[in-house]
Amino acid sequence: MVRQDQVTAEVEGSATISGLTTVSPSPEFLAKIDQRITATGALTTGSGPGLTGRSMPEVSAPAVGSAAP
Repeated sequence: MVRQDQVTAEVEGSATISGLTTVSPSPEFLAKIDQRITATGALTTGSGPGLTGRSMPEVSAPAVGSAAP
């Protein structure tokens, strides 16, 4: 009979796992984003910095036909 202290084992090896994962938003998620953008008017009002000069008039483009100071 073999005793437990007489048995030894060793396992060696390696494994490589590779794969491609694609993550994309669902149509429902995109619809929610569109609704929120439309509701806030974020892209249609033009009130961002430098767009129309409303938030910082000194950086707005001069009117057409006017000379720069």
